[in-house]
Amino acid sequence: MSSIFSVAQFNILCESLASPEHFPASKKENLLWNNRKYKIIENIKNLSFNGEFADILCMEELSSYWEFFKDELGKEPFNYNSCFVKRPSIRESNWSGKVKLDGCGIFYSSKKFRLIHHHSINFDDSHDRVGLILLLEFIGEHKSNKYIIIAATHLYWNIKKVNEQLGELK
Repeated sequence: MSSIFSVAQFNILCESLASPEHFPASKKENLLWNNRKYKIIENIKNLSFNGEFADILCMEELSSYWEFFKDELGKEPFNYNSCFVKRPSIRESNWSGKVKLDGCGIFYSSKKFRLIHHHSINFDDSHDRVGLILLLEFIGEHKSNKYIIIAATHLYWNIKKVNEQLGELK
């Protein structure tokens, strides 16, 4: 029996940050959330290999988790279970403002894994960054008394502030 699994990662650019001001070269219809959220689902479908989807899917800048993605990815053909942590709205930034609507989510195959434990991290930094860590156990035909730890986070990057950013990782 195999403990081989696949992982995919997406920064989906949360709904509130996809503005023509931030992305002037993009077509407006590609930034509209009601179009883009379905394109994201299509991209996830296109990742399939031999009809199998990624066993684990990490998403950063994930907005609309409760309103869309949890249910959409929880049903056929994906059948993912998931966990989510939202960014707090503590500090105001020039990019995302004060009210943050996004966070990190991890979706995992309900046929291959069982959630043992999850833990969220608030980095308490100037960008209200968060992280999510899951301990998963292989189940079903994949059961081999093996576990995996999977983590997702979204770190701020600015080449002019490398030392500050490295400090945020402590």
